[in-house]
Amino acid sequence: MRRSLTGVIAFLAFSTTVLVPPVHAAPPHRPVETSTESIPMGSLVLPAVGALVRPGTGVQAVGLPQAPPTLSVMRTGMREFSLVGVTWTHDPAVTDTGVRVRVQSAAGTWGEWTEIAAHESEPDATATRGTSIRGGTEPVWTGPSTGVEAEVVTHSGAHPLDVRLDLVVAGTSAADTTLVTPLRDSAQAATAAIHTREEWGADESIRTWKPEYASTIKAATLHHTAGTNAYTADQVPAMIRAIYRYHAVSRGWGDIGYNVLVDRFGQIWEGRYGGLESTVIGAHAGGFNTGTVGVALLGNYDSVDTTAPMIDAAEAFIAWKFSLFDVDPTATTKLTSGGGGTAKYPRGVTVKVPTIFAHQDVGNTLCPGRYGYARLPEIRTAVAQRLADARPLSHSQ
Repeated sequence: MRRSLTGVIAFLAFSTTVLVPPVHAAPPHRPVETSTESIPMGSLVLPAVGALVRPGTGVQAVGLPQAPPTLSVMRTGMREFSLVGVTWTHDPAVTDTGVRVRVQSAAGTWGEWTEIAAHESEPDATATRGTSIRGGTEPVWTGPSTGVEAEVVTHSGAHPLDVRLDLVVAGTSAADTTLVTPLRDSAQAATAAIHTREEWGADESIRTWKPEYASTIKAATLHHTAGTNAYTADQVPAMIRAIYRYHAVSRGWGDIGYNVLVDRFGQIWEGRYGGLESTVIGAHAGGFNTGTVGVALLGNYDSVDTTAPMIDAAEAFIAWKFSLFDVDPTATTKLTSGGGGTAKYPRGVTVKVPTIFAHQDVGNTLCPGRYGYARLPEIRTAVAQRLADARPLSHSQ
């Protein structure tokens, strides 16, 4: 039986094992205006004005007899931006496109090239949303930058059309420097509250999709956002605003894809609009969004290990969420694929998965990275322990 939110709050307040409370108590915050500068790149057949087609110079072409042609563009003297991504016309035939970018600081210094993977998250194919959804890469946080160079290469399959390089301005808020306090240890993460959309400055005017809800929550999906791990605590709200804009506007998803995000300091952030305690459907694991809650670790956990506060906070959130819907974290469940170009399984296929599973278990992706994936057994055990310790008190309320 699903417990009411009031009941959960009551038993959490008295439990010796405290599950994460539903929201963080904070004063009101104003929406933060964000913006996107979209640079047309065109295609290999018809490059946009200012774009070039030349022999591949950096995106690795493994196993090919020669480097395929590269579509590239460079811009300097831009308005300061902090996140980049590349998008193209949605086409399931575009399956093997590589992208790399480098950015220039305001001082004129170019950074190293960064390879960006195609983004293997998307809404389910069953979602009725219109035609604005675009293919694209993961968004990459660059920090303050005024110049950019990007290269796009297709190793096999169809070439992407209407390619665009999107530069996202995350905006600023006085709350950014006061809102986040890095947690000193895992015990703090275990009782961390969730920062709301209002706190990180979500501009609801760019959210164009109304929430849709599943009948229940059956599982949690672990992700990572990729990109940088070298972010500071006061950059986190801006990073989430930028991801939100990239998902909602550049990719055409109408909102941020993840239900919640957890940073490396152990702070938890509300993602998808529609209610933390609800069954709102996200766009985090194409084909498997319905009935799951998407938990994204902020950073790239294929290249570095996760932090203890981050994992403890993720465990605390999942335990709280599972307590609402009586989900056993050590069990398996059956999910029916909603289809989509990034799903491993065609629409209508029923798949048995653990109730806490990784995006790569159902999608053509390495998400949440090798280090994130290795944490799954630990997360399942810890969530089960939290629920076991709290459950006797919950029945007495």
